[in-house]
Amino acid sequence: MNKDQLHSILEKIREGNSTKEEWDLLVQWYEAAIEADADELFNEVGDIIDKMDVSSLKELEMQLSEPGKPKMTAILNRWRLVGIAAAAVVLIFSTIAGFRYFRNGEPVMMVYSTGKGEIRQIHLPDGSEVTLNAVSMLTVPESFESEERKVLLKGEAFFSVAKSENLPFSVMADDSLLVKVLGTSFNISAYGSNMEMEVAVSTGKVTVSKADRHFGVLTAGQQLAYNKTSRLFSRTSDRNAAAWLQGIVAFRGNTLQEVVETLNRMYGKQVLLQPGVNGALQVTGNFREEQGIDNILQMICSLHHLEYTYKNNQIVIGRKPF
Repeated sequence: MNKDQLHSILEKIREGNSTKEEWDLLVQWYEAAIEADADELFNEVGDIIDKMDVSSLKELEMQLSEPGKPKMTAILNRWRLVGIAAAAVVLIFSTIAGFRYFRNGEPVMMVYSTGKGEIRQIHLPDGSEVTLNAVSMLTVPESFESEERKVLLKGEAFFSVAKSENLPFSVMADDSLLVKVLGTSFNISAYGSNMEMEVAVSTGKVTVSKADRHFGVLTAGQQLAYNKTSRLFSRTSDRNAAAWLQGIVAFRGNTLQEVVETLNRMYGKQVLLQPGVNGALQVTGNFREEQGIDNILQMICSLHHLEYTYKNNQIVIGRKPF
């Protein structure tokens, strides 16, 4: 495969228009390529990789990652979401569990991620368990050897933390919201594209803070929502924030734009709002994943006099003619 062919396929992946045949061609070439050649070619088409959204990058990572084949260096060095300066990375390679990287003698870190429509179970070194929702990323040390157990989350996950009186567990969500616990189970939703971050406690208690602000303690059945725009927070009773674990998607006054992004993550589709459609329209209701995206879209569109159509592997929501 030459540079132009790779450029063309990656561009189609970025736009969501790639075919199965193109994916097969990319994977076959990548499996047969020499590591150095693959890295060099990916670096030459880095402008396309830089323009890819989160879901496209995750899909590319999943398709091309194989245990024992350390070929993802070029892509991951460009992947800003990992939060590592490329110059600081000494070594990156694939493992069965996820991605591992070393930084200037610091502890080995593991990066777990999910693509569209994927939910993943992760077992941490201390016995804690994490269920990672679609299009999310969890970064954890290979072993907890310091005075605390600290992990990083982008996206959404449900944590069931193994109790340890002397080793507090903390989650830094979306590089800003800090949740600390001793032993409990809770849900964190911190997608970068959403206006709000949410923490909901199922058992035990947690403390929530952000930089120099302390939001207090949440106990079982309580939930905190933090608005990233207004910087205000609210506390409510837990309205089943972790319903996604049972295949239920619950919208509680979410904007139409947030609903679209949630459906894209759930079903691996590319749903778009047509220009002129108000993305701030609110949606409230519970839906089961097994209902399928068409049934859910029909109900949502009927609420706001909208309609949707399939166009070039995309689902476009537009205004319904009067």
